Amino acid sequence: MAWPASLATTQVEFNCRLPVLDVSSAGAGINDAFIDFPAGTLTPGGTGGWYYDWVVSRWLPVGHYSVSPDGRRYAIAKDWSPGPPSPSQIHVVDAATGADMVVATMPDQREYGVVDFTASGVTVVPIGDPPEAGVWRLDPNTGALTKTSDGYYQPPTGEWIGVVDPRDPNHQFSHATGSPVAQPDRIDRRVDSGAVSTWIYKPGYWLYWFAFVGPPLLLVQATRVNTATGAEDYEFLLVSGPGRVTKLGGYSGHEMPAYRDLVFTTGLADAHGIWMSGAESLYLIRSNGAIAHVSDHGGVPVNACR
Repeated sequence: MAWPASLATTQVEFNCRLPVLDVSSAGAGINDAFIDFPAGTLTPGGTGGWYYDWVVSRWLPVGHYSVSPDGRRYAIAKDWSPGPPSPSQIHVVDAATGADMVVATMPDQREYGVVDFTASGVTVVPIGDPPEAGVWRLDPNTGALTKTSDGYYQPPTGEWIGVVDPRDPNHQFSHATGSPVAQPDRIDRRVDSGAVSTWIYKPGYWLYWFAFVGPPLLLVQATRVNTATGAEDYEFLLVSGPGRVTKLGGYSGHEMPAYRDLVFTTGLADAHGIWMSGAESLYLIRSNGAIAHVSDHGGVPVNACR
């Protein structure tokens, strides 16, 4: 299935409101907002929030990793100061009211941040530059702090695992940290039993993906620097099983396709499909591979469209 040569703005067939961080050039900085469908119009939120919590119908001042699984609480680090010395305090906050429920003081003078809030507790790590070792867990009910590791935080591995395959003679590298770091060229799936299978291996490419909600299905962006032209090549793929790959479209860095505005780093999956942000537009990609340009407003989706 090929993507269309041009992508005019089209209306979806349902009504919902998508919380986004508005990053369009028309806005000043990053602002919380909603895009309302089917019209695709943008309404500013104006609260300075980073995540919209549908459970309490409020914008929160943290990202979604700092929100409890039930959406009723969030955790945030505050009050650190190098001078006069003031240690970081971790606040567990009632998401509905903004009132503190638990406040815990970190045991040393390093600056700390919250990196996760799961059923087992709040994960807290130092946020210095360069990164420092040490992982703490806060009990959000009692405020008890427990050091769980003297090493660095390792996020739990989910269903989908990006792998740098040693067979690939031509890895793609990221230089974001200042040093070249090889990027995944293979995506494996791990099921509850622990069994692992390779769904896609594409030597010479950097694979970035989003999983659809529902039965296992991946939307994959494959990129590489073309050594012959020096341009970046892009392919957009639908992966429905091990080795079952359908190319939806693609382009070279020298071309100007209608969907060049797609940015795969700012997508979100919900029951409608995958919402994908561009700088000045928003797209919805369905599980059948169909893509629609649904709004002329750019925005990073931060929760489901309801």
